[in-house]
Amino acid sequence: VHYLSLTFTAPLVEESFKGLALVLLFLFMRREVDSLFDGIIYAALVGLGFEAAENSLYLIKGWVDGGLSHYVVLLVLRLGLFGFTHAFFTSFTGLGLAVAHLYGQRWWSWLAIPVGWLAAVFAHSLHNALVSAPSMWWVLSVFADWSGLLFLVGIALWALYREGRWIRQYLQEEVSVGLITPAQYATACSNRRRAQAIRLARRHGDPTLTPTFYSRLIKLAFLKARVGRSSQAERDQEAIAALRREIAELAPKALAVADERLGKR
Repeated sequence: VHYLSLTFTAPLVEESFKGLALVLLFLFMRREVDSLFDGIIYAALVGLGFEAAENSLYLIKGWVDGGLSHYVVLLVLRLGLFGFTHAFFTSFTGLGLAVAHLYGQRWWSWLAIPVGWLAAVFAHSLHNALVSAPSMWWVLSVFADWSGLLFLVGIALWALYREGRWIRQYLQEEVSVGLITPAQYATACSNRRRAQAIRLARRHGDPTLTPTFYSRLIKLAFLKARVGRSSQAERDQEAIAALRREIAELAPKALAVADERLGKR
């Protein structure tokens, strides 16, 4: 009975509660979800929060029941080999929610939510089944968990690569209409240049204007990429117009790495 509870009941209950927390997070911060990468990151944070609370309880119980030796074993397993598991499980739910949010006009997009949740429950159930099984089955669980994590990391890296393409593609138009300068465009397209421009701006007494300028530019690129795919296309167009007005006010004073005062590219 205990084995069945760990394998089936616990994953269903825990992934549902974490999924509910993630849904609430998406509802209140949906304007901040611009890519699949965001969905994975937010879900991982929810999972890490749950894992921190669960690990604290298990470690305290391990110390009380088994002493130092049992505590050390739990420490190695729960914070080492399996220290990322809840973040990994819940990332599937976050991925499903992000797909539904970003591709809301496609008929299949909302299927991503139950599919993502079921994937999270399955991964959690498989982990619990293998860890709770006799003998050395827990070794297979390590392999399965890390393989799944690498799969999600691959999706996250692909999402980041696609975000970079969006920035280069959709901000080019803003240069041609004169909203931003070529130097600002070049800076926005490079993580390294953006970080350098922001760091140097702060040294020049500009702690907020330049960072805000580049965050708005990135947001603009993501919104332009999302128009036509999202169920909120009209709102996105309004947000794009508002962002352009804000960027036009910030652009004259925003630093860029290619500016003469900061050195050549």
